Amino acid sequence: MLGFGDLGGPSLSASEEYSLHSRYLAKANSLNLSEIAEMKILYWGRVDIEGRPVMVVVGAHFLLRCLDLERFVLNVVKEFEPLIQKPYSIVYFHSAASLQV
Repeated sequence: MLGFGDLGGPSLSASEEYSLHSRYLAKANSLNLSEIAEMKILYWGRVDIEGRPVMVVVGAHFLLRCLDLERFVLNVVKEFEPLIQKPYSIVYFHSAASLQV
């Protein structure tokens, strides 16, 4: 497991957050996550009106019954790495999404 711990617990310190992110990123970079990327749940769009990169999330492509959630989270960490130090936009499409397992 990824080790989220008690999500209702105290916030992480900046150093704990950095350490956790570094571990996730190292694991994500060590794995072939192409099958997750091919599902096109999350992908780079273009840029918004202010020139910020846009990450597109398509809820209809998120098939929980077909998806290893840990690998999906690792893919998210990997895809967002180039964005986390500067402003960006996220566009989420929920049309035709189903949360049924």
